[in-house]
Amino acid sequence: RAPKLLKVVLSHPYHDINHEPAFGSSPLFEAMALLTHSEPSADAIAVVSMLIRHGASIISARGENALLRAAVLGRRQLLATMLKTLDAQHQEHIFKVDGEGRNILHYAAAEPGQVLIAAASLSEGTFQSLATAVDEQNKTALILAAIHGCGLACKHLVEVVEPVAVDHRDADGSTALHYAVAFANDFAARTLVDAGASCHLADADGFTVWDLLQEGDDVMKAVLRRCSPR
Repeated sequence: RAPKLLKVVLSHPYHDINHEPAFGSSPLFEAMALLTHSEPSADAIAVVSMLIRHGASIISARGENALLRAAVLGRRQLLATMLKTLDAQHQEHIFKVDGEGRNILHYAAAEPGQVLIAAASLSEGTFQSLATAVDEQNKTALILAAIHGCGLACKHLVEVVEPVAVDHRDADGSTALHYAVAFANDFAARTLVDAGASCHLADADGFTVWDLLQEGDDVMKAVLRRCSPR
């Protein structure tokens, strides 16, 4: 019943889909709030999708991002629906960033399931653009995946980025491999090395990944020996 009623309201010429009252939120964010404590039903997802299709902004006047909220809540089906709807009709909204310059993939990088959803829900070009975008600290989603120790997310991301992007450096001069080695994440490091990451690039302090290798970590040492000679 809710989607049918909403369809009637949206057909009215005087509706304001992004209206935010002084002590409330826009219709989209009110709908999102209802999904905070429960798994979204098919009707709830249909309402969110319909609002987006009719031009609802995923960024509120307070700077909240509905896509990021869906990712944080772990509502995978809702996130997938929102991404597909946006990619088809309002693609520009997908590239919206928060106050730290981070897009949806920057946050999804902490959890492999979210990265898979983004990859499956978006066109290859859109996903690649998000994967190579940088935040205010010049970090890509791949670097954040390495920081979070999420090797599977690294694996999904290296499949879509250009080889040179594997060695992208953040504001501290560190690459994704620097973080994978520093946090002793063998799987993430192996994934990056197999994708062509260099072991010889120095960060802003002059450290290469060899300098960050933890004493006695023979597994990581074996991984780094397979590194690109660059």
